[in-house]
Amino acid sequence: MTTYATYSLPFSYALSPRWSVIIPVYQAGDYLFRTINSVLCQDPGIEHMQIKLIDDCSDNSYAYKLLEEKQLLGRIEYYRHPIRQGIAKNWNSCIDLSCGQFIHILHQDDLVYPGFYQQLEHGFCAGNAGAVFCRHHYIDSNENILYSSELEQESDGILEDALNKIASSQRIQTPSIAVRRDVYMNLGGFNPVYKYVLDWEMWIRISQNYPVYYVPDVLAAYRIHDASETARLRNTAETIRDMRRLFSMYRSYLDPSTRKSIEINARKNYSALAFREASRLAANGQAIQSLAFIKEGLLCFLRLSSFIRAYYLLRKLLKNIVLGKRKDRKA
Repeated sequence: MTTYATYSLPFSYALSPRWSVIIPVYQAGDYLFRTINSVLCQDPGIEHMQIKLIDDCSDNSYAYKLLEEKQLLGRIEYYRHPIRQGIAKNWNSCIDLSCGQFIHILHQDDLVYPGFYQQLEHGFCAGNAGAVFCRHHYIDSNENILYSSELEQESDGILEDALNKIASSQRIQTPSIAVRRDVYMNLGGFNPVYKYVLDWEMWIRISQNYPVYYVPDVLAAYRIHDASETARLRNTAETIRDMRRLFSMYRSYLDPSTRKSIEINARKNYSALAFREASRLAANGQAIQSLAFIKEGLLCFLRLSSFIRAYYLLRKLLKNIVLGKRKDRKA
């Protein structure tokens, strides 16, 4: 396999730039240039912004060749891990290899809209916040808007009751948030115990220890498509297992007076998600995967309502299996 050298800029950051935009990549494809271009369209210059791609030992050389072809190696740094790190370690290397005051980890298929860096920097300066996030769109492979994240509050400012809000559900997608570098360093980076909710767990830890500033304008986009790591994980019950691991940590995160109600509400919501996924998989004839989600739905929220939903889903699943066998016999 061809190896590509690390490419760093000749400019020495004697004074830390304001921004580090770090793009972790793995098996990158056509979305990557759109991601890069969304940053370059609002690039304030090398003195103010570090832009770096960190390749997690991809089998392909798409990312490096793209930078070469578009003549971007003079502006964008490139680093390739010699061995595969996995999501958490690769994201933590994004922090380690950054040099800016504010870190924006932007995934290879997501986007930022004009004004993102300017408005989030204003949030850092105005609110003395540990992190700043904005409202975001969910988009498809063609950049069509599917829906938008909830409006947290009407105006810019420190998010009220941030810890309880952020702990109750995953409301912050990675392209929409930037974090002070010293905050990441103080909190110890992303926890490799988690595979699916490691970003959510980080936002909870940040909101537990620092003010979080909110910008209600839509300034980022999170792409939903079948080739993403999120889409792959969606078909495995590991997603809900990861959430249950997170819920078990709530005792150390949340105020005892509110923890129980928040945890119950979160467990209820993600139990419902598990049953919806089980129903979807059952309809697609994926019986084993559906059973795994039914099990996780029950473990997530052990209540009578969950057992009733599980009962009806199991009936549906059994019916699909029987009907499938009858069709096979006729064929």
